[in-house]
Amino acid sequence: MRIKELLLIIVLLFLSSFVYSDQFSIFLENDVVYGQTDHFYTHGTRLQYNVDGNDSENYGFAIGQNIYTPDDKASTVLIPNDRPYAGWLYGSAFDTVYNQLLTRDQFHNELQVGMVGPDSYAEQVQTEFHKIIGSDLPMGWDNQVYNHFGVLLMSKYTVPAYENSYCAIDPYVGTSVGNLSDCIDTGFNAYIGYNLPANRSEQRVITFKAIRNEGWKPYAYMYFGLEPKFMMYNMMLEDPRFSIHPESFVYDRNLGWVVGCTQFEVAFTLCFRSREFEEQLQQERFGSVKLTFAF
Repeated sequence: MRIKELLLIIVLLFLSSFVYSDQFSIFLENDVVYGQTDHFYTHGTRLQYNVDGNDSENYGFAIGQNIYTPDDKASTVLIPNDRPYAGWLYGSAFDTVYNQLLTRDQFHNELQVGMVGPDSYAEQVQTEFHKIIGSDLPMGWDNQVYNHFGVLLMSKYTVPAYENSYCAIDPYVGTSVGNLSDCIDTGFNAYIGYNLPANRSEQRVITFKAIRNEGWKPYAYMYFGLEPKFMMYNMMLEDPRFSIHPESFVYDRNLGWVVGCTQFEVAFTLCFRSREFEEQLQQERFGSVKLTFAF
């Protein structure tokens, strides 16, 4: 089976879930939202559908694309000490199990499969978008990471350390394995606001949890999150044509605002990311927007 045929099957499975699903989310991340930098991790899109299976579980499907570029996008030649051009186009299936009693912990698994390289269509998406907004075109996509079929399995365990209707602290531990990347991560999210939902979640492209049906109750909160990762491998950085040295320890700091109710949620997050490779001259920052509609 060809890779493009496999991706088409994943998309069709994703679309077929519309009949049975009760929630649709759109995630958009871009460094033009916050930072005006247009480099490194420069864009992420994720379309996600959730099915509320029962009181203790939900599952779903998603399709997404991440785009990465070097600092110098005017050069047409390979820049060995800068970040490689790369894209990741994927389909995923995920499942989240909730313990509604006692600890109220959550255990999540997600499997992503897709393509890195020219078949991710990152070049076409970024180039056309830059034409639309009248921005300088990236000139070095001929030097992007080669085509690879990618597989990534992610697991995450979250348990509230403290929670009430106005504030909460949720530590977590997780891991990612596959030929795309290998890492161990642990961190926390702290929330403060009004009518905190029991299913409060992080609001980034990389997260998966859904709005749970707890009756119509509006809520609003802000949150701060720290996401440290110990990176053992990252395909997006470890191309043998480049001489950069990936960092083993990477972390994100998130600051976000969320408003919603049972049928709708909107979130905006500012993300500050540490250097991902030693030759990187500055830390990264970008904005994330999430819109969720429940049916």
